[in-house]
Amino acid sequence: MAPEPSDMIWHNLGTGTKQKSKLRLKTNLIALLLIGVGFGLIVLLNFGQAEISFSAGEDSSAVQWFSFLSSVLIFLINSFLRMSIQALSKHEKRSNFTGYFQTVTIKLTIAQLINTAFSQLFAKLVLSGYYEDKTGSDGINFYGAGGLLANMYFVFLLSAFTPPLSTLFNPFFLWKRYNR
Repeated sequence: MAPEPSDMIWHNLGTGTKQKSKLRLKTNLIALLLIGVGFGLIVLLNFGQAEISFSAGEDSSAVQWFSFLSSVLIFLINSFLRMSIQALSKHEKRSNFTGYFQTVTIKLTIAQLINTAFSQLFAKLVLSGYYEDKTGSDGINFYGAGGLLANMYFVFLLSAFTPPLSTLFNPFFLWKRYNR
């Protein structure tokens, strides 16, 4: 079945398959690079958190602040991923708007899932050898202060409440409502 004429992006129809594939690969590689940079920053924050935990103790408020900072970093990376994937996907030369929105949705879902759910786990796994050398225990701190669950708690809390609050208190949205 043919797509609706209003759904077509007519100026992209002349673009060849090879060029479209290159542009899509470029978008995927840039998204992967952004996830990698974010992962590196999260590993650094977890390393700092581990150092403070070893020197000041797990009950230190600084350990909790590092958990919160890593969740803020993940939220900011997700926001940057959203903006960059949307902008880069416009240059992929999709032939219709449905394909564009579908690719943006799929890429954002995968990128933000990796960044939100797996980056903390992988960072803790990367540092598990370091934890073993410092503590002599099994390595990964899952349950204590500054552990994986504490970090993920802040990530999910921030991810659940920040988007609706930022929409609600968006100055442009409030200005529009005021003008109605």
